[in-house]
Amino acid sequence: MIRLRAATRHDCDDILRWNNEASVRKVSLNTQPITADEHRHWFSAKLVDPRCWLFIIEYDGTPAGIVRLDDRPDDDFATISIALAPDMRGLGIGPHAVRVACKLHARRRPSCRIIAWILDDNTGSQRCFERAGFVLLTTCLYDERRWQIFARRAATEMTVEKGSLR
Repeated sequence: MIRLRAATRHDCDDILRWNNEASVRKVSLNTQPITADEHRHWFSAKLVDPRCWLFIIEYDGTPAGIVRLDDRPDDDFATISIALAPDMRGLGIGPHAVRVACKLHARRRPSCRIIAWILDDNTGSQRCFERAGFVLLTTCLYDERRWQIFARRAATEMTVEKGSLR
């Protein structure tokens, strides 16, 4: 069973491990390894930031990854990212977690569009977001790398089943 829960301070080390995994760093905006001190500072700030939504993905009760949404209220959109533990990839966890996180987010910001920045050669992440209902919006060159920008329609533009997080 896949479920999401709010991240807590106890998740700090797991998140650092997932985000510092070589394949995750390779496809991140910042490709440099993250130090423990940098991560603790960033994580503490994100936990109290009302514009940030941090969800731990659990698979059969085991922490499996993280989904993060960062609201950009002035532009009425949010960015979303996901990082899974290496042994949890390819199991269908990602698309389900992204869909659930988007529905939870839509409860508070129903007119908000959600955007994912995905490197051109990160086909696994592209498939994950496509399966979660995202569509390719555009491509761009940023920091000398080609990115694909995927978007999910705002909740006001789609049907959300009442009482269901699936």
